[in-house]
Parts: sequence; C-alpha cells; structure tokens
Amino acid sequence: VRFSCVDCEPMVIDKFPFDKYELEPSPLTQYIRERKSPHTCWQVFVTSSGKYNELGYPFGYLKASTTLTCVNLFVMPYNYPVLLPLLDDLFKVHKLKPNLKWRQAFDNYLKTLPPYYLLTKLESERILASVGKKPPQEIGIKVKNHSGGGVSLTHSKNFRKLLKEIIGETVPRLTELNTKEFAGFQVGLLNKDLKPQTYRNAYDIPRRGLLDQLTRMRSNLLKTHKFIVGQDEDSLHSVPVAQMGNYQEYLKTLASPLREIDPDQPKRLHTFGNPFKQDKKGMMIDEADEFVAGPQNKVKRPGEPNSPLSSKRRRN
Repeated sequence: VRFSCVDCEPMVIDKFPFDKYELEPSPLTQYIRERKSPHTCWQVFVTSSGKYNELGYPFGYLKASTTLTCVNLFVMPYNYPVLLPLLDDLFKVHKLKPNLKWRQAFDNYLKTLPPYYLLTKLESERILASVGKKPPQEIGIKVKNHSGGGVSLTHSKNFRKLLKEIIGETVPRLTELNTKEFAGFQVGLLNKDLKPQTYRNAYDIPRRGLLDQLTRMRSNLLKTHKFIVGQDEDSLHSVPVAQMGNYQEYLKTLASPLREIDPDQPKRLHTFGNPFKQDKKGMMIDEADEFVAGPQNKVKRPGEPNSPLSSKRRRN
C-alpha cells in the first residue's frame, strides 16, 4: 500500500457506506497532524492494481480528524474519484434511471477494476437480482472433492514399509504393553458402555442418527438454552442441600410477571417452603387494632370488683 503526498479534497456522498480506521501513532501520523490541514487528504493506492499504469487508482485516503487528535484511513471503492460522481448523478439527476451516456461511463469505470474485484462484483449483482424473490433452497452440504484420483497415503508402498519398521508386523494392543517401565501407570481404555455426547461432535454421529441429533446440535452450537432438553435435564435437580432454599436467586432468573388487571387487588405472597406463610406486616396491624379495641369490648370475669355478679353476692 502506498500513498501520495499531493493534497486532495475528501469525497463522500450521502447514504453511501465506507470504512474508517484510526491509525496508530507513528511519525507519519504526527507529520500529518502537524500540517494542521484537516480539510485535505492524501490518496492511498495498491501497487500494480491498475491495467494502464503501474500505481493504479486510489481506493481511499488518509485524513486528519477535525480536532487534529488522530489520523484516519477512509476505505472507499476502487477508483472512487470516478465512481462517486457517477453514483451522485444516478441518484440526483437520473433518479435511478440511467441513460445511455451514463451506462457507457460506468462501463469504462468497470474496465479499470482489478481482476480480483470481478468475483465480488458478480456476487453482489446476484444478491441485488434476488431482492424481492424467494432464494433457492440449498439441499445438502457442499463438500469439495480433494481426491483428484491420486493414491492415498495408506496405499503407498513407502508408507507401509516405514510403518512396519516402526511397529513391526502386528500392532500391539494396549493391554499387552509392558507396564514395568512405568509402574503405577494405567492406560485409559475405552469404555463401550459409556455413550459419548454425540451432539458435541458431528463426526461421532452415525449416518442413521443425524436427524435425531440435529436439534441437540443446533442448541449446542447456538447456546440457546443453558441445558439441552433430553440430555441434561437430570442435572437441574442435582442441587446441593445448602442451595435448595435459595429461592431469591431463582426468582432473578424468571421473567418479570405481567401487571395485575385490578391494581387494587392485594399482591399474592409466595409461599415457598411454607404453604401457611402469612404477611408479617398484616399481622402487626391486626395486633395493633386488637390492642386499641381490646379494653372496650373486654368481658369481665366473675368475682371482679366491678362485676354485677359480685355485687349480687354481697347483697345476699
């Protein structure tokens, strides 16, 4: 990548995307900032990208920020001094209906593009042509054929000869290995009774079980759920006893409930751990009311000084 030290005006049109990158501090950025010209730019080129000249056409420019605190690299389309005026005329003058003269100018611009732009151009044209249409459904997985008719490594005579020199005629089993050299070392053998979690690796799934594991594979890839239904649902109940009563942490994971239809209706109290749980605030209010109304409605016991029964006994 090269740049030209000739001052140019920065070009940007409305509603046209571009990339902007901030350069790391360097002697170049310091020199551009010391020039104190935030309204001019230096064009950037790719060497040997043009067909008719060695330097090619610019694909962006270096420009200092308006506050002169940094230098930014603006990445634009290739040969943007020609393309941007054409697009501006297409939007404002021709109203997206180009005439023959505009098409000829655009064709001349396409001739200046490097060859590596053609694949991206064809892909973008295919996407633009499919706007408003239903995209074709791709059936199956595209796999590239790398065999090319060549001989595999296992069928090569040199490979088999080298393999025999290393391991001998027969391959020893793990159970037949000499364990005297490593006393106390045990070889981990494969447990056939232990079923692997095949959804974690697509190559462990047999062909007949691909459809059954597809949902679990998608959940494992996208991480849509914390636990995979059907595999880890038993782990939901494997909670230590000390954490079983931590209901407040469980409430934080729940979604916020909807508001009540009747706002005057008292809120329902959760009875986690005790179905006979009552509101302590309500109990305090009831006790206060009972304390205030208690002396007025209190029934006096027989035999007290102010009781009518005691006065009758005294008369008798």
